[in-house]
Formats: sequence, C-alpha cells, structure tokens
Amino acid sequence: MNTQRTFPRHPVLGAIDILLAATILVGVWRALPARWLPIDVGLTSLAAILAVTGVALWAKPGRMSKTLGLIVHGFTMVVGLGLMTALVWTAADLAGLYGPVGGGGALILTFVGLLVAPYLIGFPAMAVFFLLQAKSEIDFASEVDPAPEIDPAPEINPAPEIDPAPEINPAPEIASGPEMAESKP
Repeated sequence: MNTQRTFPRHPVLGAIDILLAATILVGVWRALPARWLPIDVGLTSLAAILAVTGVALWAKPGRMSKTLGLIVHGFTMVVGLGLMTALVWTAADLAGLYGPVGGGGALILTFVGLLVAPYLIGFPAMAVFFLLQAKSEIDFASEVDPAPEIDPAPEINPAPEIDPAPEINPAPEIASGPEMAESKP
C-alpha cells in the first residue's frame, strides 16, 4: 500500500502574495516622500517574506509552504491591525486637538486606512482561511481493495398492538354516617 501525502498547490495565493510584495515595495520606495528607517526596514522585510511565501505557494506544494503561508499571513494581519490602530488613534488625536483643521487630516488618515485594510487585513485573513481549509490528501495505490459491500440491516417488525387495559369498575360506595347506623342489626 502506497500512502504518499500530497499537498495542493496554491498558485493564485502565491501570485497575489508576489503582487502584494511588489505593491508594498513600490509604495515604500516610490510613493513615500520621506525616508524613515523603521518604516523602510519593516515594510521592506514584510515585502521580502511575502515574496518568498508567494514563490513557495506558487511553485512548491508541501507542508512547509502551507506552514510558511500561515505564519506570514498571520504576521501580515498583525502588522495590518497595528497600522490600522495607529491610523485610527492618530486621526482621533488630530481631530480632537486641532478642531476643523485636524478633521481634514483625520479624513486623509481614514482614506489611507481604507486603502490599506484590504491588503494588510482582508487578503491575509482570506489566505489563512483558504490555507486552513486545504487538507492534505492521501494518495492510495490501485492495489488497495475497496471496502466490501454490506447488506442493509433487515427490516425490523414493529411490536404487535396490545389492547388497552380493560376498564376497572369503581369500588362500590360505602355507606357512612346515619345510613350506616340504620343498616346494622
């Protein structure tokens, strides 16, 4: 009996990971107007691990690529939730401290949050869901005999009907009181 485990490939998730990594790199190195080391290093590292995961999911089926995908997408969700928390907190702070001018800045931060959420929260959540749904399949060789057919259970006859209990006559009335005194000799 040949029981070789096969793991499905995830080419769509891998391609989206590679595209997401490229988008993050373009966003950090081309779209941001200023350089700040924590953002540059953090998001470049995130893009690099997303690219490695994308290649693993796209090209190489196996338990390692599935595990790597679960870890990286879980980490990406944590980063996305942290970024969204920071954006919401900063927007609230701007609106509270600076009044109408801060409201404009809060609106811009809300817009940025709405643009970031699908990529750093929505897609990783979907990827984790699909990776957890993908079960490994066991490939059995053709020499394994199929299960024998089993006869269906014999039909069980219902219990015969039983006549209801016969009616019991109530006890005769016993005389009490003055009628009882009259009947005694």
